[in-house]
Amino acid sequence: MWNDKPLAEKNRLVAKYVLLFVTGMFGFAFAVVPLYGLLCSTLGIGPAFASPAKRGNTPTTESRYVTMHFVSQVNAGLAADFGPVSELTKRVKVGEMNTVSYRFRNLSNKPIEFQAVHSVAPEQAGPSLQKIECFCFTRQSMKPHEVRTMPVTFRLEPTVGKEIPEVTLAYTLYALEPDQKQIEHGQTKSLSTIK
Repeated sequence: MWNDKPLAEKNRLVAKYVLLFVTGMFGFAFAVVPLYGLLCSTLGIGPAFASPAKRGNTPTTESRYVTMHFVSQVNAGLAADFGPVSELTKRVKVGEMNTVSYRFRNLSNKPIEFQAVHSVAPEQAGPSLQKIECFCFTRQSMKPHEVRTMPVTFRLEPTVGKEIPEVTLAYTLYALEPDQKQIEHGQTKSLSTIK
């Protein structure tokens, strides 16, 4: 059938298909950006879902509130006491910065070194809780009977599920030997090796 057509008609047909292909590619080039945005929002990936540190401190119009509970405990073998200074529970507005101060007390006659390790419950809220400043970022040293107050500044991101009305931020203090390596920020497992 193709061989039966004259050359001029074949050329017109090829030109028609090439023009159709080029027009289709041009249209696809315009459609790819909105399609990419739709795909990213459907899958929860891409720049709109980047971590808050990458997005910057953007104000929010979110009017949701979540009840935060602050829990503290000291692992056996560390002569220390600590906990929130004033509030064990706080109602926080989603998207806003909050600061809670913790008081630490060395109960021994010797200097101590320790590090706080955090956990968040429910687990689904963990990625939405962004700690800006925290004593858990580095190891801490205290002189005998020293008392110190240290803040935790955090923001609960709007990505926290609407089905989560309460979030618990718990800290556990672990003793560190002077030559022991610092616990990496965010590490909450394999704690059996910590004294």
